[in-house]
Amino acid sequence: MSKSNGNSNGETARLGKQQWTMLVILTLSSFIVVLDFASIFIPLPTIMEDLNGSLDQATWVIAAFTLAFAVFLLPCAALANSLGRRRLFLVGVTVFTVASVACALAPSMEFLVGARVGLGLGAAMIETAVFALIKAAIPGEKQSLAFKVQGTAFIIGGLLGTPLSGVITTSLSWEYIFWLNVMVGVTVILVALRAVPKSEQVQDRQKFDIPGLIFSGSGFFVLFFAIIEGARFGWHSPLILGSFAGSIFLLVLFVLTELRAKEPLIDLSLFDNRLFAVGNSLRWASEFTSMGIYFAISHFLQVQLGYSALVTGLLLMAVIIGGMIVSPITEPLSKRVDGRWLIIPGFLFVAVGSFWLAHVSPESGWTFFLAPLAVAGAGFVAQEGPTINTRDKAVPPEQSDEAWRISYMIFLLGVGLGVSVVSAVWQSQLVSGMTFAGAVNTALLSCIIVALLGAIIAMFLTTKRKIGGTVTHGRS
Repeated sequence: MSKSNGNSNGETARLGKQQWTMLVILTLSSFIVVLDFASIFIPLPTIMEDLNGSLDQATWVIAAFTLAFAVFLLPCAALANSLGRRRLFLVGVTVFTVASVACALAPSMEFLVGARVGLGLGAAMIETAVFALIKAAIPGEKQSLAFKVQGTAFIIGGLLGTPLSGVITTSLSWEYIFWLNVMVGVTVILVALRAVPKSEQVQDRQKFDIPGLIFSGSGFFVLFFAIIEGARFGWHSPLILGSFAGSIFLLVLFVLTELRAKEPLIDLSLFDNRLFAVGNSLRWASEFTSMGIYFAISHFLQVQLGYSALVTGLLLMAVIIGGMIVSPITEPLSKRVDGRWLIIPGFLFVAVGSFWLAHVSPESGWTFFLAPLAVAGAGFVAQEGPTINTRDKAVPPEQSDEAWRISYMIFLLGVGLGVSVVSAVWQSQLVSGMTFAGAVNTALLSCIIVALLGAIIAMFLTTKRKIGGTVTHGRS
């Protein structure tokens, strides 16, 4: 999830026993956050069946987590100064663990959505505290290794989420996915009490930007509500039209507040950096398309075609296989050529894979999904690395922490909006009388459009101009 400059060779890059113990605990907590996030797509159809849920409620299960995570990620930096980094970490893991218990015991979809908000809040605290603890407790020349370890955990958690959730849902039950969170959370808390060093509260505390938090949180919530519930209430209903208008108004107020605040949630001056602004737009587009595809195809495979959660999880691993095939080619190329030469074809591959997938039918066999998923996966891997590297290239060191939080927030909003828009189109088509397969195919068109938009945006991602500065982080 994170990168940092520093000497990774020789004695300076070696961590002591105490540092390794702390790093393992911090990495484990980040791992379970990502694993939980990546695991929810596969069991959703089973959860809907068990709790008598609808498609819009299933969408909220994902959106509630990502929205809470994204919104609370911003003020958690000030919270770390107020509570102390170690205390914020312990509080975050506790909230995440308790919310996981609530998810596992959820008697209804509404209760589960509420519990997922708690998971998002806990995840925001954990990720902020982990980042801050590594920066504070591990010397600069060793941070590169520490962030590389944490980044590896981020990748592994994302890769394991799909097949592991399929195994757990099929062999046990979907509730055990959340009980796994609980077991890891309790372990982390017990070890962290001894392994994570105490941190002092910052005397010169950053003030909470309460208006910014209110405007951003309410603005994004109303926007998600309008998108997800549009089909149910009617796209031309006063409630939905008013929600769209209200979200625009609230988000404009948020921007105006941030421009005038002495200690804003977001340093908007970072977006004056074209590479940072364009790079984050591309990360948003990438997550929109990837999670939109996962949401639609995992549901179609189980509900329409009747495959088990396990088979569905294994089939979706074709995305990973596609990425593994092109990675040995794209990784060395990314160091030699302009990033656009990989990013633009990458998004075009995603568009082709999405277009291919948008031809599913009730007669589609499991083999149909392998090639288009692999093509899309190849596209995701081809563009991800160059996008992140170019995005972070011109961020000044003194703004790197802020840049990390903003990039992570945009990453999460891409996930939430991808799922929400695909779900909205899907629901609208079902309401209009279209067949299940036809509705899925139409919903996937949104992924194609955003992938093509990503290819166009990537044309503006150029590094010909010499840029000063350095960056730290950015798996997200």
